[in-house]
Amino acid sequence: MNKKNFTSKIKLYDVTLREGSQAEGVYFSIKDKLKIIHLLDEIGMDYIEGGWPGTNPKDTDLYNIMKGEKLDNAVLVAFGMTRRVDNKVEDDPFLEALIKTEVEHVNIFAKGWDFHVREVLKITLEQNLELVYDSIQYLKRYIPNVSLGIEHFFDGYKANPEYIVRLIKVAEDAGAIWVGAVDTNGGCLPDEVYRILTETRKISKLVRAVHIHQDSGLAIAATMKAIECGADILHGTINGIGERCGITDFCTLIPNLQFKMGINCISGVQVKRLREIAYIVAECGGFDVYKYSPYVGESAFSHKGGIHVDAVLKNPMTYNHIVPEWVGNKYTTTVSELSGKANIFYWASRYGINIDKNDLRIVNLLNYIKKQERKGLRFDEADASRFILFKYFIDNYKPNIKVKDFSLSINKEWRGDLTHLEEEKEIIDMNIFLRLIINKEIEEISVICKTNPFMILSRIVKEIVGKYYKDLVDYIKIIGFKIQKSDYFYEHSDSQRVSLVLKAVDLSLNETYCTIGISYDIYSAFLKAFIDVFEYKILKNNGENKRSEV
Repeated sequence: MNKKNFTSKIKLYDVTLREGSQAEGVYFSIKDKLKIIHLLDEIGMDYIEGGWPGTNPKDTDLYNIMKGEKLDNAVLVAFGMTRRVDNKVEDDPFLEALIKTEVEHVNIFAKGWDFHVREVLKITLEQNLELVYDSIQYLKRYIPNVSLGIEHFFDGYKANPEYIVRLIKVAEDAGAIWVGAVDTNGGCLPDEVYRILTETRKISKLVRAVHIHQDSGLAIAATMKAIECGADILHGTINGIGERCGITDFCTLIPNLQFKMGINCISGVQVKRLREIAYIVAECGGFDVYKYSPYVGESAFSHKGGIHVDAVLKNPMTYNHIVPEWVGNKYTTTVSELSGKANIFYWASRYGINIDKNDLRIVNLLNYIKKQERKGLRFDEADASRFILFKYFIDNYKPNIKVKDFSLSINKEWRGDLTHLEEEKEIIDMNIFLRLIINKEIEEISVICKTNPFMILSRIVKEIVGKYYKDLVDYIKIIGFKIQKSDYFYEHSDSQRVSLVLKAVDLSLNETYCTIGISYDIYSAFLKAFIDVFEYKILKNNGENKRSEV
């Protein structure tokens, strides 16, 4: 694809706050939406849909708050629909809600597939054309710019191309500034998108925008293909969130345009903020950035294999398709059974440990990691436990906390009908004994309880550690854990190892980190990971402690 083929500037039309809100599990408050609008404006979006006023109080309130405010780069757009068939334009509440926003641009949608017109709207094709014409012409009296998105544009064209052409012509006659081709169910292949857009743009250059869904996994490819035949207004969302499988992901599309096609939609400084924006939007919306997302994901430039790591350390471009920093990301690696000495040397350098590549300690640590991973102890997620491990093997660090003895017995008694015809009552008694050596001192505690063993273990460990590191304990909070079984069995028995990854946060620094424990029972694994939570912070807060022995 050659840059000289593009005669006009590509414009980015962001629908994160409208289409993205339709994604399952995603929720934006008004405060979130206002924050995101200004962030999207800062990174150079040309158009931003804030929502659908009139359908819910939150979106209506948003446009009231934004009334009269001018953005630096973007145009704030209100989204809506054509009038209902039983309403006159002047009496339609949704059109009235759009007018009340007082924005400069509204984007309304209409049905384009004759199948939908007949089966969903239950009206004639001629009536649908009237809805489009009346709505655009009426809105133009109050709002300077009105665009039309045609739902199921490509399916509609394949079923009845003449009708799609008539819709485009009606929109043009009514005064629409452009028409958007929407692949609503995400079922079209990129070549189909190209063919249909090419054919319709020969009839009318008003067809400029594309809104492609991800249901076939081809939204980005189809959007890029649409550019070839003249589409210059591209819809997308941050992180690709949207109805069902989502839509075109701007976090991937924008770097593709910039670095692969030579189309500079936004500045280099703005592109560098893509990863930052991806994580802010995810935090606001209550979801996680997919760690394997291109460009902005945590693993986008992470290398695991020893051969890869060795090559990248010699020249980053040997296995990276772009410089990670261009999108605000960074190169990283992990340590695992696939690692080589280069992986160990990389992390030793990151941890400030000076060591020669051929030092025997690197080999010893590498062999230990490979042996432990076979048993299910994986350090790729457990960054804090990995740090402790490196300090112990390479930097002669001696832990401050050691579990000397631990036992947990659970006595269960059921009272009720064992055939489940009546409600049964479960009675649980737990006996927990824990002996720790901490800063050379022996501390032990024994409790009998009837509640969550993880909660009790957390409490008694905090109680003991708090005697020596009170300030540290007050700020540590566990925010989740993940359990995974290993296929490694103890000798010839049926005992199977269980690994547990703990996610903790230091509230004083707002630092999140993970530890791992592995054992033949889940509680011992939890205890080991929980001890590492504190060991890591002691190590980070106090520096190296090579003299303490346990």
